[in-house]
Amino acid sequence: MDKSALVVAALWLLVFLTAQSSVSAEGQYDDRRCKCVCPPRIINNVTRKVFLKNNIARDDCECGKVVDPLPDNPVEFCLRCECEYESRNTMLMKVLVLFSLAVLGVLVVYAGFVMCLEPMCAKPQQPFPDTGPRHAQDDRPHLVRSASMLGRVDSARQRWKKQVEVQRVNVYDRRNILS
Repeated sequence: MDKSALVVAALWLLVFLTAQSSVSAEGQYDDRRCKCVCPPRIINNVTRKVFLKNNIARDDCECGKVVDPLPDNPVEFCLRCECEYESRNTMLMKVLVLFSLAVLGVLVVYAGFVMCLEPMCAKPQQPFPDTGPRHAQDDRPHLVRSASMLGRVDSARQRWKKQVEVQRVNVYDRRNILS
């Protein structure tokens, strides 16, 4: 089994173990809840107008079963309340967040790998002499690289650096743009 298969297996194991760990949280973090928005009420010196009840059946989502404590005139109060049954998949949310973090981690590791690999592959920098007009044959690489992918990428990077240097010379020294 190669390393990439092991990394993928480890990520799926991490996702599965995180998904299996259940966090007991009161409030708005359950998959199903009933939310009633009512006129403001003062309960124990706190003004409340949103009442929540978790893990409740859709049929039981009504003012009389969610608002606690009910006022003295519950029928009139409940007529002014709007109750909604809300359902969401928090497991899917956890998996998506973990997947996003895993992709971000892989990108950070890749960036570190490239940063460590670049100094080993780079040639010593030589100053670019300004010897007058440039010819098309000067853009060819002077060393023939091996056919490996790293050699081709390094060759393309060197050509790009030469083109950037020619553009700098044209813009800053000769004041020519798009020549």
